[in-house]
Amino acid sequence: MVARAVRYDATRVASAGSEQQAIEASGYVLVGGRSSRFGSPKALHLLDGRAMALRVAEALASRVRTVTLVGDPEQYQVLGMPVIADRIERAGPLAGIVAALHHTPQKWCIVAACDMPFVSAGVVDQLLFAMATASVDAIIPQTPDGRLQPLFAAYAKSGLVAFEHALLRGTRKVADALECVSWAKLPVDDARSFANVNRPSDLSAAG
Repeated sequence: MVARAVRYDATRVASAGSEQQAIEASGYVLVGGRSSRFGSPKALHLLDGRAMALRVAEALASRVRTVTLVGDPEQYQVLGMPVIADRIERAGPLAGIVAALHHTPQKWCIVAACDMPFVSAGVVDQLLFAMATASVDAIIPQTPDGRLQPLFAAYAKSGLVAFEHALLRGTRKVADALECVSWAKLPVDDARSFANVNRPSDLSAAG
């Protein structure tokens, strides 16, 4: 039986700041996309002299214990970071999230797409504080325009079985898989952290 999603506002948890004890989490950067609209592997594209995947990894690494790439190990070992493969190739970001949950030794992991090169440590802090008291399987930021951002979000080990079953049933959209677990909405003000790069022109548009 599919569980109904539990949606509640985690703002009060995230704004608690020093009143909350942040918990440990692992970081994962999804690099397995096809980059068909970009024209070349986005994860390897240099932005201000750094590969986009490394920019995202560095933002996570400033707050979490370990950061791992999720994608083709042979292709992305050039970045000099640990790389694990998707659970199912060419199955979209949900496969990467499932791979991260299998791999992490922690209760929680923060997953970010490599094509969000402007991710900030501040949003990571908000997610970490929310994890400290949230009794859910995922914490999904929501930007001021009302959009949910499941590709820069926190996922708990408790959601692994449900996410994996959804993946094996053919679910490819993370938003659809969230209907199988409990999750919290986390309103955030930092829209730039979620700027998505699909084409080279998106980089100049994001500023």
